Amino acid sequence: MQIKTITLQSADIAATVVFYQDVLGIPVQEYENDRLSLQIGSTLVQFNAAATGRPVYHLAFDIPHNQLEAAYEWLRQKTEVLPVAPGTVFSEFERWNARSIYCYDNNGNILELICRLDLDNAADASFDAGALLHVSEVGIVCSDVPQYVQVLQQQYDLPVYAKQPPADNFTVLGDEEGLFVLVSEGRHWFPTTIAAAAFPLEITFDQGDGAIATLRPGIPA
Repeated sequence: MQIKTITLQSADIAATVVFYQDVLGIPVQEYENDRLSLQIGSTLVQFNAAATGRPVYHLAFDIPHNQLEAAYEWLRQKTEVLPVAPGTVFSEFERWNARSIYCYDNNGNILELICRLDLDNAADASFDAGALLHVSEVGIVCSDVPQYVQVLQQQYDLPVYAKQPPADNFTVLGDEEGLFVLVSEGRHWFPTTIAAAAFPLEITFDQGDGAIATLRPGIPA
């Protein structure tokens, strides 16, 4: 599965431009008062102005599997890298054979830079914003995770991620190239104490066979 386009909401579009363009160095594709588009690797990331509130999402960006330390050196000069445990900012996901680091954007979104060691995507170039390969994970918040897993599997035939056993409050669908991380309302977004809540979200993705689908998740009844 490949995530082609993701559309989020932002409480402050102008500040979002500053963070992604001026702080991280990601070129802006389109910017109006109420809309922003960024091409981040092979994924188009769009922000629309939020009608109310302060939406918070979780996104992960794949990076070359040999560049996590380089990514950390690059990121720490631009913004705070979040600790994941006392004394370390590096997450080690042994089951997934992956490592990652985290930061907030200006909206409070939890951004993750992750290297998946089973992928053949090593790079020799110096790390910069151009090393962000694509959005590989999107957090989807729902009131009943097992029920919504059934809905998505029936509609899109998405497999449960082979490296992550499903749980009632946390299930991952997809494959090594693209993942939907389904979490229950109120579950904390790792590595923070921010309670997950559902906000408007649109995802366009390749299901793996070239068929393009659009998902607009909400909280199922």
